[in-house]
Amino acid sequence: SIEVNDEMHEGFWCWVKPGEATIKVYDYESKIFKDDDPENEAHFKNLATSGAMNHVLIPATLNNFKSVSEWKKLTKDLRSDNFPPALHQEAPMVLPLDIDPDEISDWFISKFKSRFEQAFNDTHRKNVVSFLEEFEYAFLKFIVRQSDEIALNRWMNLIQAVYNAGERGVESAPDLFINFVSIMKQQFDLLKNEDLQLTTKILKGVDKIIEDMYDVGTVKLKEHANAFETYLVDRGLSKT
Repeated sequence: SIEVNDEMHEGFWCWVKPGEATIKVYDYESKIFKDDDPENEAHFKNLATSGAMNHVLIPATLNNFKSVSEWKKLTKDLRSDNFPPALHQEAPMVLPLDIDPDEISDWFISKFKSRFEQAFNDTHRKNVVSFLEEFEYAFLKFIVRQSDEIALNRWMNLIQAVYNAGERGVESAPDLFINFVSIMKQQFDLLKNEDLQLTTKILKGVDKIIEDMYDVGTVKLKEHANAFETYLVDRGLSKT
């Protein structure tokens, strides 16, 4: 997004590879950035990539090295071949109203899936990078444009899905949980403590994931559980 004459113009998401340029034109009537005509696009791409526009372009990395470094950590699982990733929404599984009481136990054993199983096993087909990619993008969409309730809700739903995955979930994908808590520390650094209360969906049940990672008990899981727990304590976000 950019600010012009004290008015914010909503921006757009794109993936720009080294040596390339993305050209958009702001339409003041529709108030959106849109594609330019092919001739202008080719002309300005050539100017931008040849260095002819260096005097008006902002050198983001040079002027904001710390911010760029943090941004890379927040986007480490995003891929150019799948950008922007879709934000999904699984329907919670509920017990059928007309189910025979004698079949309830069998339904929970054979058919019920937790939110984590729906999101990780079904939506992302047990692909750790794909799951983390959506998680990172949902957070970025919210933090960049805080009016995006769809992104916020998806981010919080994925958090709750992981918090409540249980030991079986941790055992099924330990690398996911190791990376997940590391990413959360980076994300939480951008949020104020008042936004991270234990009663909110962001932190409610956070003790479960830490406990389950300890209980499954591999060396890496314990190390990352301890690091995340220490982080929360240092931020004053844990009762421990």
